[in-house]
Amino acid sequence: MTSLPYHLRNAYGSGEPLVPASTQIMVNAAYEKPDPQTALPYFDALGVRALVSRNPLKNDAGYILISSGPPAVYGLRSPSGEYEGTTYRPFSFRAGLLITLLAAALLLLFGIMKFEYVRNKRHP
Repeated sequence: MTSLPYHLRNAYGSGEPLVPASTQIMVNAAYEKPDPQTALPYFDALGVRALVSRNPLKNDAGYILISSGPPAVYGLRSPSGEYEGTTYRPFSFRAGLLITLLAAALLLLFGIMKFEYVRNKRHP
């Protein structure tokens, strides 16, 4: 399962098969910590905005409960102490999708035009 269809970000990116070594080292270091509180500096450095947990955190200092789940979802507090999450906006997503589809259609059209031009140039 990749995070892309669900509009979630993960520490690795969008499910790419190639992960930069520095990112892999930071993620592994965060996962090796005994609890989420000691992993918080690593999550902050990776730009993690939310933590998804099967079980509620025993000590949620540094995290804000977004959804009690299951699974429980916690937002990471910014250094100022406020959650800086983003909101899914269906209109902007659909507009972006429409623009992408229009761009793909134009590329296809230009490809067909070039193919026809080359074909007609060889066999007038």
